[in-house]
Amino acid sequence: MGEQSLPIGTEFAGITIAGVLGQGGFGITYRVTDKNGFELALKEYFPADDAIRVDGITVQPKPDRKTRFKMGYDAFLAEARTLNSLPARRGLVQIMGAFEKHRTVYALMDFIDGEPLDRAATRLIEKRKAVPVDLLRELVVAVLSALHAVHRVGVIHRDIKPANVMIRRDGQPILIDFGAARPMAADRTGASMFSRRYAALEQFPQRVTGYRSVNRDSAAVDIFGLSVMLYELVSQSLPPDAEERFKALKQTGADPYLPIRDNILRNRIPMSYPDDLLDAIDAGCGLLPNQRLQSVQQMAKALDSFVRSKRRVDTDPQTPVFETGKPMLAKLKKDHTIKLSGGALVGLFVFTLVVGSVAFGILGYLE
Repeated sequence: MGEQSLPIGTEFAGITIAGVLGQGGFGITYRVTDKNGFELALKEYFPADDAIRVDGITVQPKPDRKTRFKMGYDAFLAEARTLNSLPARRGLVQIMGAFEKHRTVYALMDFIDGEPLDRAATRLIEKRKAVPVDLLRELVVAVLSALHAVHRVGVIHRDIKPANVMIRRDGQPILIDFGAARPMAADRTGASMFSRRYAALEQFPQRVTGYRSVNRDSAAVDIFGLSVMLYELVSQSLPPDAEERFKALKQTGADPYLPIRDNILRNRIPMSYPDDLLDAIDAGCGLLPNQRLQSVQQMAKALDSFVRSKRRVDTDPQTPVFETGKPMLAKLKKDHTIKLSGGALVGLFVFTLVVGSVAFGILGYLE
């Protein structure tokens, strides 16, 4: 991270920087300790293309990027306020709050001991040549359940990708990083953060794609991101991004998307995956919003038999599970929403929802 990150040992707001956990296009996440020695995580708004670090501490927008920096800054704060309405439920990481310092914004949260799915999947494929079916099953249940909780309070994640799913040391998948989130009803204005390889067509600026869509994102955006992520994990390569697909469609009349079964054959993947999983992935990767699965409920219904086909025995009786033989959609409908109490600004950029304790998760396969 070099000069971009805060120096190890930097102290402020009752915490000390202990190391860098990762850096994306819009921020840096640190491992920090509080005055009692507890490990926490701290996310700093630091858009690498729009800002520089001065005096080793302060964040300053580049002269020609002040407007973009301010838009992102405001979005960071607005998304924290929006996510304050997320339900309090088992598996939700504790958030300490968000605050402004060093001319930027920080969000303090629980430290997650694990590694991102993209890194875990790479090592897993190197060792086993493919991602096992039962691990995909656990991932599907965890992410769909997390999105169900988020969507029911009117929030869209908008950045589903392997780097934003952490695999804890106990094997539990955790959906993280709500830096691109926004309310479903919000107009698509201001700063727009997305990862182009996993972004739905409607997330791209109209001036770039020429595609005119309604001015509000829907849950179908997250279904697209999840489906592309599963496409990559199963077939070990990504489809063309939505912008490429739409431009090709306009020029040739054909969408260059390769159905996942064909991509599996092309990449010679030595694993057989259930038809309902593959069908759901293709259905979720529809280019136009009305061509794909529209909601968590629709995706859950499409994957119901896949989820119920095999279930590991849960070793933690305190953790809710999708019981064998019980439809996933029915279980989703039984979730209860508990509104968080008011108070200080809650910077919720890591959302954790674990469904079932994974007795032998991804990290177990790698050991």
